[in-house]
Amino acid sequence: MSAPAKKPLPESSAPGPAHPARPRSEVRARAKSWTVGERPLGMLLNRALQRRGGGDSEVFLALHPRGGNVVVRFSRRRGDDPRDPVQRERAHGGGPRHPNLVHVMGGGSIDGQSYVVREAVEGVPLDVVVEALAARGAVLGPPLVAMLGLRLARALDHLHRRGGTDGLVHGDVRPRNVILSRSGQVRLLDLGSAQPMGDAVVLAPRSGAARFRDAPSPSLRPEAAVDVHMLGRTLATLALGAWPSAARLHDALPELVPEVARFVLPCLAPPAERPSSSAVFARLIHQALPGIEGWGERDLVRALRSRGRPGAESGLRRRSWA
Repeated sequence: MSAPAKKPLPESSAPGPAHPARPRSEVRARAKSWTVGERPLGMLLNRALQRRGGGDSEVFLALHPRGGNVVVRFSRRRGDDPRDPVQRERAHGGGPRHPNLVHVMGGGSIDGQSYVVREAVEGVPLDVVVEALAARGAVLGPPLVAMLGLRLARALDHLHRRGGTDGLVHGDVRPRNVILSRSGQVRLLDLGSAQPMGDAVVLAPRSGAARFRDAPSPSLRPEAAVDVHMLGRTLATLALGAWPSAARLHDALPELVPEVARFVLPCLAPPAERPSSSAVFARLIHQALPGIEGWGERDLVRALRSRGRPGAESGLRRRSWA
């Protein structure tokens, strides 16, 4: 379950301005490496949470001095670097809460090392769910894929509309950045690649994210279409249990899961031909599966507890693609 709401921590230093990274020769030495049992700013680090592919930061479950658990993320870099994911999350986090987003409570820096504090959500990442189901020969059925897609589309729409016309692009929508809480609530996290819409700086994909993003292009500015594309690839992975090559995807998805293909394939079209927003994408889901509002988080929890037995009642489908 989500941790109870707490007041944001005060900023101990302001985030740096948005400008290109300094030459490597000017970047300061690597930041301090934290260990379980230490107490930065009074927060007791209880457990390391870092997973594979997370070399840009250290992440811990910590006990907040005002009570309750939080997640603390420390940058592995020192000094001002606007491309640092922790600094980006610190700069773009906060703001109004949304039920499908993990809330950023605050952040700052300790001796030039940036950190950010998030609410703690007890659950498992979507990539772990996909792997566990695949090991049992199952994948999520179309209604559950669509239900997850709607929840994530709402989270993205919240980011895209934040601050009026100057919304945020998440920039790293992939299974490992989606948490399923114990109750089945879908939560998108990690604003380490977030950018204001239309930002002049084009960030390179982080480790492991390249296959979910468009091919790098200096002309591809951060827009809603970037997140829509990544969401489509994420949902295709859920429906198939793995990510095929782009060439095979356009054959495999319509053949094996035609309902999902109707709302995923438009996301993978060239940017100008994609759904113009996550809200438009949500309408595609409703058109493909008109009864989708009858499916919810409880159905997802029931499916994951069904021991991987495919069938209409469980909401799972037998994995038929490898």
